Amino acid sequence: MDGQDLDRAKAQIDKMLREKEGERFKPYRCTAGVPTIGVGATSYPDGRKVTMRDPPITAARMNEMLAIEIDRAVDTVLEMVNHEATTQQLVALVVCAYNIGFAGLRGSSIVKAHNRGDFASAAQAFGLWDKVRNPKTGQLERDLGLAARRAQEAAVYLSGSLTSSRPTQAVASESKLSRSPLMQAGTAVTTAGIAVMNEAVTSPVIPAVPTLAQAN
Repeated sequence: MDGQDLDRAKAQIDKMLREKEGERFKPYRCTAGVPTIGVGATSYPDGRKVTMRDPPITAARMNEMLAIEIDRAVDTVLEMVNHEATTQQLVALVVCAYNIGFAGLRGSSIVKAHNRGDFASAAQAFGLWDKVRNPKTGQLERDLGLAARRAQEAAVYLSGSLTSSRPTQAVASESKLSRSPLMQAGTAVTTAGIAVMNEAVTSPVIPAVPTLAQAN
């Protein structure tokens, strides 16, 4: 695809992640019980895991960590889609991966449909990732906060999708849910800390972004 707006994509990812994950300078436990700091970071740029004993970070450090994470996330998602994505598609895929995990996204129906050019089915497949495993019953249950988040991501994705060259296909339930950190945690996720944007996304289509080095 011709054209690029990588800076715009990263700025929008930054904004959405801050809205959804919040900004905290002291370590805290996320809804899955994992030590977290900054904008939903469970590890530092050097790979060290966040612990509850860590000292607070500054706003400048939080911003630096988020910028590094976004760079890595963009590179990883671009590799999954063979560097073929509009700016808005990339934004949606990265924000989704930040929540469900990159292994989960890589094996998902979202990426499979995107890579075959069926953007309508890809958008529909975001909604498959709206469940968490209830630790009391062991069953997957739909979570309204996650459902709203997936709906927003799908809207962003579609706002930048080119016309699909293939008809929409039925989307099957995900078989890779076990790869998602939400599932691995075995903890019900609540809507706390999730700021859902209800307004329609009307951003213009801006096609593809350039190749970057693959993230760790």
